[in-house]
Amino acid sequence: MGWEPHLPAMSGRPRECGVLDGADDEEEAVILALGLLMAATPAAANHIFTPTAFATYGECESENARLSNDDAERQFPLRPDLFSSMGEARSFMTRAFSCEYDPDDDSWYLTDHRLEVINSEWFQRRR
Repeated sequence: MGWEPHLPAMSGRPRECGVLDGADDEEEAVILALGLLMAATPAAANHIFTPTAFATYGECESENARLSNDDAERQFPLRPDLFSSMGEARSFMTRAFSCEYDPDDDSWYLTDHRLEVINSEWFQRRR
């Protein structure tokens, strides 16, 4: 047996993200409310409507950059409670979506990490 890289679970497939691990009831309620708020926002993110399989990492990253800019420009004016600047909205989108490899079909997919980013030190520190 050789070394095998750890590949995270893919978007659209059931997975445990660990966001609520160790959270008390109040923290859990806040995290879930933020997640629902983000998911319910009109045009929350084009990323989540892009289940496209990309042949290369470069193709996936190129589309991710395009969608991050589009989504940030749309979300910034809609969510002044979450983003204090356009740069902050872009930074959030960059952190919230990543390209991840699925060895089952030898393709790259955009993966949604919004809840993880909302619960991150980076996001909490800026509030």
